[in-house]
Amino acid sequence: MARISGVMEKAMIIDEDLTLEQAAKIMGVKNVTSLIVIKDNKISGIISHRDILKNISNLNKKVSNFMIRKVFTISYDKTTDDALKIMINKKIKSLPVIRDEKLVGIVRLGDIVEESNVNVSDLGDFLIN
Repeated sequence: MARISGVMEKAMIIDEDLTLEQAAKIMGVKNVTSLIVIKDNKISGIISHRDILKNISNLNKKVSNFMIRKVFTISYDKTTDDALKIMINKKIKSLPVIRDEKLVGIVRLGDIVEESNVNVSDLGDFLIN
């Protein structure tokens, strides 16, 4: 059981006024599947590649119109088991990591699978949806 601090990655952040097209370009350049949206130095949302694909006809519109506003986070000192439970229960694949109320990184399902003894076949439909 690894600590989140040992598997998290640097979080890519964007402003909510960017367009979906700009967000998609950032994802491509940075090779990430989600971006944390920040407003007034606080997390205001998260947008994933799936959100962009679902709204491909709206690439000129602002991220704020399509981002997920209810963002689940995890504390820096928690374990990958804790993160996996949240991800499965909330049906999400990325969790921003918080330390002292500040964003310090992001942990993705792939990071946890690589680090732990999770059998990918045990995740079944969760990976597909």
